Amino acid sequence: AFQVLPTTSSRSRSGTSTSLYSNANVTPRKKKNLKSFTRYLEVECWKQSELRDLEPVLQTVSDACKQINRLVQRAQTDDLYGDASEDGTAGEINVQGEVPQKLDQLCNTILLKAFCGSSNAICAVASEEEDTSRGCDTVMGDNAFAVGDYVAVFDPL
Repeated sequence: AFQVLPTTSSRSRSGTSTSLYSNANVTPRKKKNLKSFTRYLEVECWKQSELRDLEPVLQTVSDACKQINRLVQRAQTDDLYGDASEDGTAGEINVQGEVPQKLDQLCNTILLKAFCGSSNAICAVASEEEDTSRGCDTVMGDNAFAVGDYVAVFDPL
């Protein structure tokens, strides 16, 4: 690939020379220093020791968000739109007074498992889709997940 640049000088009708392109006014483009989220997270957790317990949680949530993104992209083809009630009748009403949607409930389950299963840092979760908060031991079905210093609060979509 090549680029055509104007000449460094040209003649005007009066015969005087004018500069069209000058290297003095051109600043070289700075190369962008792009990092992956994983690398950014590693560096920031190394710099700030108080974040180290949350590194596996944040990495797992990042992976869950990627999974949710793929689900949303193919929601129509996988029939994930519509009410979550299985028989097509008006189902239960959630906290906001809405009928729960299939995609909302699926994303909620993904994030519940991501927060509770990623490390021992999270002890409970509260979702916009549910009436009350839940301990990670009830989400995962094992008392080993009941430890942790943090509570995760989220809206799945």
